[in-house]
Amino acid sequence: MTPLAHLLLVDDFALNLEVLAASLAERYDLQFATSGPQALALVRQQAPDLILLDVMMPGMDGYQVLEVLQGDPATRSIPVIFVTALSDSVSETQALAAGAVDFIHKPINPAVVRARVQLQLELSQRLIEREQALQQMAFQAYHDSLTGLPNRALFQDRLRQGLALARRKQSQLALLFLDLDRFKPVNDCHGHAAGDALLQQAARRMSASVRESDTVARLGGDEFVLLLHGIEDAAAAFQVAEKVRLALNQPFVVEGRLLSISATIGLALHPEHGSDALELLCHTDSAMYQAKASGRNQVQLYQPGMSARPRRP
Repeated sequence: MTPLAHLLLVDDFALNLEVLAASLAERYDLQFATSGPQALALVRQQAPDLILLDVMMPGMDGYQVLEVLQGDPATRSIPVIFVTALSDSVSETQALAAGAVDFIHKPINPAVVRARVQLQLELSQRLIEREQALQQMAFQAYHDSLTGLPNRALFQDRLRQGLALARRKQSQLALLFLDLDRFKPVNDCHGHAAGDALLQQAARRMSASVRESDTVARLGGDEFVLLLHGIEDAAAAFQVAEKVRLALNQPFVVEGRLLSISATIGLALHPEHGSDALELLCHTDSAMYQAKASGRNQVQLYQPGMSARPRRP
C-alpha cells in the first residue's frame, strides 16, 4: 500500500488549522505547527512532501519561514503553498517571487485546496522522477553497467586529475593494469551468466582491497585498472597489488559451484615510470604483458626496456 503524502500545515490560529485539516485529513498524513520556529523544527525532524503556510504570523511570518527553507539545500525543494487572507495581486506576486509554488486565499474552498495540493504533489513527484532519471543517465555514462565500477571514460578523467594532484603535491601515484586469468573457460563452460556473476564478485573483491580514495575501473571484458593515490613507494604499491591478486585467487561461489581464476597485474608509478597518462598506461600494459609471458598469476613492476604488448594487425 502506497503511504500517504505527508503535509505540514502552519497557521497561528487553531481554527484555521481545523478547517484545513477537515479538507485534507482523509487523503493525507497531516502535521501541524502554530508558529514559524515550530514549523522549521518539525521540518528538520521529518521533511514533509508539501507545506501549507500562513503568511501573517507573529514573530516570524510566512515569508521569513520560506526564506529559511529556501536557504537550506536540504529543504529548498519542498513545495510551499501560501494560505492567507491577503488577496491583492502584489501579495500574490511577492509570494510566488519568494519561492512559493501556489497561493490560496482565505476563507478557503475545500475542493480548491484539495485540487491544488494534489496538483503540486504530482508536479513534485514528476520533478523527483526526472531528477532521478538524469542522475541514472549520468551514472550510466561513466560507470560499467555490469559491475557498477567506473568505466574507461571516468577512469581517464580520474587519472588526469590524479596526475595533476601528484605533480602539485610532488607525491607518487601507482597504476595497476589487471587481467583475469582463466576467465574465458568460465564463460565457455558455465555460460555468460556465470561469467557475469564472477566479474561482479571480482569487482567487489578488488574494491574491498583498496582505499575509498583509490579507483577501481573496468576497461572492458576481463581487464581492470586500479589507481592508487599518494602511494609511498614501489614496495607499498606492490603490497596492495599482491593483496588484490590474493583476494582474486580465492574460489568464487557462482550458481552453487566453486570457480577459480587468478589475476596478472602490471604495475607502474608516476613519476618514475611515466610523466603523463599515456606513458603510464603503456608501461603498466607492458608490465602486465611481461607477467603474462612469465606464467601469469603474478605482479610485475615495470622495468625500463620491457616490450610492449603485441597488437593485432
